[in-house]
Amino acid sequence: MVYNGDTPLDRFMTLRDTCCRICESIGALQSTAHRHMETTHKLGANLDYVRLELNDIEDGLEEMRIRMQDGVALVCVCACS
Repeated sequence: MVYNGDTPLDRFMTLRDTCCRICESIGALQSTAHRHMETTHKLGANLDYVRLELNDIEDGLEEMRIRMQDGVALVCVCACS
């Protein structure tokens, strides 16, 4: 339907349709923004998980380094005796 005529009814219908399209566009933008926020939240949760895993790995590596260092020191003491 094409309004945009000279009568007040045509102008009103044109304005009404324009407002409806604007509202639909705003709704679509809000929906897209909401999806982006959900994705960002999921990525943040994944990053937190990865950070915790890396901290656990770092702790494990430090523990292994200390054990190896203690083992080497023990071997050196035994070999020198």
